[in-house]
Amino acid sequence: VLLSVAALAIAWSGYQASRWTGEQAKAFSRANAARVESTRWSNLANSQSEIDVATFTQWVNSYARNETILADFYRKRFRPEFKPAVEAWIATRPLKNPDAPLTPFATPQYRLAARAESDRLETKAGAEAAVANRNVQRATNYVLGVVLFSSALFFAGISSRIGNPGTRAVVLGIGDGFEAARRVGDEQREAARSSLGALAYAGEQAGGGGGAVGDHEHSG
Repeated sequence: VLLSVAALAIAWSGYQASRWTGEQAKAFSRANAARVESTRWSNLANSQSEIDVATFTQWVNSYARNETILADFYRKRFRPEFKPAVEAWIATRPLKNPDAPLTPFATPQYRLAARAESDRLETKAGAEAAVANRNVQRATNYVLGVVLFSSALFFAGISSRIGNPGTRAVVLGIGDGFEAARRVGDEQREAARSSLGALAYAGEQAGGGGGAVGDHEHSG
């Protein structure tokens, strides 16, 4: 009976090891896909920031030279996401208020949807990577279970062929030792997985997320 139970446990552990190996591969694939998308959105956000900086610089230069028509030309071409930041910055009267933000880019109103999406996907990638690592550990645990069950099955099997009672007891003791080691290892790894899961959850929660300058104004 014990040999049959051990054989069944070996088969079950082998199945579980294969299953969790597949699950970790899927999780790593999702993490990689999320990171690729995060990079794409980050590149888009960087390009949009460069456009905002370029048009703002040209607008300021035109305003400083009193080129009203050219200043209005650049201002009308501010991106929709950038306009609220410019309006909020102008409202602080930056030419007279020493506490005003240095540029519109330093105001809370300057927010890029592409940047937010990039951050969201990066957080998702980290969460999927944590899932993959947990699945790797599960697969490793079941592989170790196969080894220990096989060892216990081996020693239990040869013990029945040993005539000396003392030697038989030693061999059975070794087999029991492998089984005890497996149980202790399972308990320790389960505790470690719980700790890693709590840390991953905490990390995921942490991760996840006009007019002219001063008192003068050009018509928009």
